[in-house]
Parts: sequence; C-alpha cells; structure tokens
Amino acid sequence: MKRLLSIIALGVALLMLIGCTATPATEGPTPQADADDPIKVGLLVAISGAGGIYGPPTEYVADIAIEEINEAGGINGRKLELVITDTASDAQVANEQAKVLLEKAEVDVIFMQATSAERNAALPVVENTNIMFFYCALYEGGAYSKYLFVNGDVPPQSVLPVLPYIMDEFDLKDWYIISNDYVWGRETSEIVRAVVNEEGGTLLAEDYVPLGTSEYSSVITKIQSLKPDGISCELIGSDVIAFIKQFHESGLSGSINVFCFHAIETAVAAMGDTATGLLTPVSYSSFIETEENKQFLEKYFEKAGKDAQAPDLIVVPTYDAMHLWALAANKAGSIEAEKVKKEIFDVSFKGPRGTISYEPETQHAELPIHLIEWQPDGSAKVIKDFGIISPK
Repeated sequence: MKRLLSIIALGVALLMLIGCTATPATEGPTPQADADDPIKVGLLVAISGAGGIYGPPTEYVADIAIEEINEAGGINGRKLELVITDTASDAQVANEQAKVLLEKAEVDVIFMQATSAERNAALPVVENTNIMFFYCALYEGGAYSKYLFVNGDVPPQSVLPVLPYIMDEFDLKDWYIISNDYVWGRETSEIVRAVVNEEGGTLLAEDYVPLGTSEYSSVITKIQSLKPDGISCELIGSDVIAFIKQFHESGLSGSINVFCFHAIETAVAAMGDTATGLLTPVSYSSFIETEENKQFLEKYFEKAGKDAQAPDLIVVPTYDAMHLWALAANKAGSIEAEKVKKEIFDVSFKGPRGTISYEPETQHAELPIHLIEWQPDGSAKVIKDFGIISPK
C-alpha cells in the first residue's frame, strides 16, 4: 500500500508539471543501469472507477510474478521492482499516468490491464520511448505498435473455434445477439454473425445497449417473441449481471442456451445460481485442473486472502506476460526493447493458463481456449478443450 500511495502522490506532483518536463522522443529509460539497481516494472491498471474491481487482483498476480522472477535470479542478475499507477478507468488519466511511469518513475517496461480506450490513450506516450508495452486484457483485437505485445483473448480465439462446436453440439440454429454498444461488442458481433451464417444458422436479430444499462424488460420481451435457440451475450460488467438475472427471472433460462463471454468468476459470483448453464469461452478459469493452476491459486489466495474472489481471465494475463518478458530478456541478456523483441517469439511460458507464446505477425499471444459451463454451485465444468488457438 505504501508503494501504491507513494506512486500516486508522485503522479499528482507530475501532473502539475506536465508540459514542462516532457521527455524527448529519442530518450527513454536507460538500460545501462548499475547492476545493483532494480529494474523498474510499471503497471498501469484501474484501481478506482468502473474497472476498479479488477485492480487489486491484477496487483496480486503482478506481485506473484515479480516475486517468482526475483526468486529465480531476476533478469540478468538484477531484481525487479513493481511500480503501480491508477488509470481511474479513464482514458485521460491513463495518458497522464503513463507519463508518470516514464518521466518520473523511469520504468523500464510497462504492463497494462485496462480498457481499449485507456490503452489507446497511453500508447502514444509509450511509443515516444524505446521500451516494451504489454497490454494484458480481453479486447477486440487489431492493435499494433512496434513494441506492443498483447496477452488477452481476442474474438478470433473466443468465437471462431467455439461457436461452431456449440451450434453443432447443442443443435442451435436460430440466434439473437445482445451487446453493449462499443468497439469490443461490435467487433465480436461481426464475427458471431459470420460464423452463424457459415454454419447454416440464422441470426434473427441483434441489439446494442449503452454501457451501464440495467433494465432489460424490452430485450427479454423481444427474446420471448423471437424464440431463438441461442443467445450471444456480449454484455460486460454490471450489465451482464443485470441481464442474466432478469433473463433467469423471466423463466427463459431453461429453454434457451446463452453463449456468454463475460460470465467469468467475478461476474458469476454476483449472478449466483442464475449463472447456471451459461456457456463461456475462456483462456483461463480458476476451475481448470492443472498442477500449474493449482500452485498459482495457492499463492494467489495466500496473498489475497482465503476468502478473496478467485482470479479470472481479466487479471491472469498480466502474470503470464511478465514471465514471458523476463524469459525473453534473460535470453537476450538485456532489457533493451529491440533485443528482447528478437527473442520473445522463441520463448514460451507454462503457467495457470497453459503454455503461452507470442505470434510474430500480430504480436498477440497464442492461447489455449476452453469452453466452460457454469454449474449450480458456482463452479465451472470444462466441456471442451480446443487447444492452442491463433489470434489471427
């Protein structure tokens, strides 16, 4: 907490000086530091605001990764030090806090778990330096920059292998889409629409609601009229919780299958037994039974508390990304971005999600994808493992 408070205070001081202390584009953190100096690892994450629910869990997994890397000898003998700033779930703040990390804290690498809007606001700041930027979030795909690496699920991974299986396995031909009206929802819907058509199904209708929508009576009435076999639910946050609860209360949940992208641990805990039967494509679930996940969860609950909410696919990518970067930096014998980039495509990390590596064309991670079904007791059952899926 002292670390967090000190860096936030540092950020406030810097914001008073922004415009007077800009770092030239040709400069950046100097990799030729003294061997005894720690390597500073920046973490941009929403600790407050709408996305704040994922802030503490992301900090926990980052702490675990840093501790593990340091215990293994650090990077080329140098220890890592984590520096955290709060984006406050706001794009402008994300831009300002990226400057805090680079200009005041002088971090050597940045990891970010936040929305696309926040990433887009921070990216130009980072592009003016020669450091690597790891974006660790489920998002719509398509982002590219020389030193940007993405380690979260994208629609080609969560839809292309999974939806055809669901349509065939559960005999679902007629579909309805409900989504928030923003870029991830729109991009996901485009792929869902294409797959439904290619698989010989029919998309009966699609509706888009503003972020923060809490009342779905008109949507549910429309679903009752359309009688689809399946629903592609692309709502997020509190919206998906509200919709699933109202959908269940309408009595429809026993007759219509719901393919629900954001039915993950944090949301399902709030849904309670109304989440029963939801089908969710994931690169990570706390219910995946591997030795690596078991060991990771033991460390997580030791740090977060035994009663803490389990981590999910929103927060775990930060852990994997830190390990992949460290492996590549040790292989390169340097933390210089260009040297690390040359090695990063030749390393992989086997962790709680399985074996993760980066694909060179998109610089996005190739991920193991699973289809899970939520059970009445709040647990999830893996009903299909699709193996490692390309982000392309």
